[in-house]
Amino acid sequence: MKNGMITKLKSGENQIICFPYLGGYSSAFLNFASTINSDIEVWAINPPAHSRSNLKLLDNLDSLIELYYKEIKGIIKRDSIFFGHSMGGIGAYFLLQKFIQLNEIDVENVTLVLSACNIPDEFKTNNYSKLNDKDLIDHLITYGGIPEELLKEKSLLEYFLPVFRADFKILEDSANLKYYPLKNKVYFMWGECDDIVPINAVFQWDRYFLSDIELIIIKNGQHMFIYDKATDVVNSFEEIINKNMKNLTLCKSKK
Repeated sequence: MKNGMITKLKSGENQIICFPYLGGYSSAFLNFASTINSDIEVWAINPPAHSRSNLKLLDNLDSLIELYYKEIKGIIKRDSIFFGHSMGGIGAYFLLQKFIQLNEIDVENVTLVLSACNIPDEFKTNNYSKLNDKDLIDHLITYGGIPEELLKEKSLLEYFLPVFRADFKILEDSANLKYYPLKNKVYFMWGECDDIVPINAVFQWDRYFLSDIELIIIKNGQHMFIYDKATDVVNSFEEIINKNMKNLTLCKSKK
């Protein structure tokens, strides 16, 4: 772990690198890491100024991706899975794009799992980062991921507002970044009761990929289903890993 930015939550052979939602941090994936198959290596990102990170808060996606790249290129495995929930999906997408563009590491077999994630264009005109404190808090509550203790202590929630504003600014900034359709394997994990990300989001992501997107529906899942439907999420990942291993075996046998 460097500067508290990337944390190894569990050791194993196959690798998953987790990218947190808006305002989130590495500890958000502790339960995921402890529940998933014992042979899975799990890493989680702790963005600058989130939780225990001592890095300066960023509100620019390009700079954030550059930091991610420097940290992750030293630990990434050839068949890694990038798992990005909500805002984390956008970060995971553009990081994978950067790996492909720089071509320093073979990422052809890296799999991307977008979870409850709208496309970058969705944030082009939102300007949530410019809301006043009260309206911003009200909007954050609609996401359903604010801990109960923060909701009861609004003064404490206000303390974290700069982090939420910066993250919203990054999302808004993502709408202006150039993207190049990726050919990597991609899954879209969607909660059927998600009020933030509609089902048509999966079809909107089509233009960001050359490969087909495989939809995984989390039954009765709301936007933060990684918490209330954690078992379903873990089961889905174990199926993804099994599929990847079978595909790799088939490719090797053909050679």
